[in-house]
Amino acid sequence: MGEVSICVADADKIKFIAQADRSLAEVLSILYLYLPNANYSEGLGMVSYKQNQRLATVFSTGKISMTYVKDKQEAERLVEELRGLINRAITYHIIHGSPDPKLIDVKRKLSVKTVYDNLPRTNCKECGEDNCYAFAIRLTNGDQSLDSCKPLLSTSNIGKATLLRNTMQPIRI
Repeated sequence: MGEVSICVADADKIKFIAQADRSLAEVLSILYLYLPNANYSEGLGMVSYKQNQRLATVFSTGKISMTYVKDKQEAERLVEELRGLINRAITYHIIHGSPDPKLIDVKRKLSVKTVYDNLPRTNCKECGEDNCYAFAIRLTNGDQSLDSCKPLLSTSNIGKATLLRNTMQPIRI
């Protein structure tokens, strides 16, 4: 691991910067399509995503940063997890090549409204949110999981669940 410093957002946390031993340009689109709440900028050569309140950014140059990390031990564990994820993305690229750009376009068009429109909209609160719209917001932001919506998992909603899952995470690695 490279540079470690105090997190600007919370002085009790740290941020770190690590460097991969190779360019990651070929796997950025794969990471974007795999990570449900990722943002992808081809122009900037980066993918960012939230992981349990942490913001992780992976750059095409191989630079990796993560904020809001508890301590060095957690940072080391997170780097190892990310290394595994990147290695799976590299393997995906070797086997399948670059993903179809249409998948990227579909995922970019995903919105809170699209998610909400495909939820059962029972406002049952089983997910822990006050209503389905709040759940859609938190799901789109990566703070919730599709599996938290129990009505969505019922057989009568399998089509909606499949559509959302395939839009939010179009590839598996």
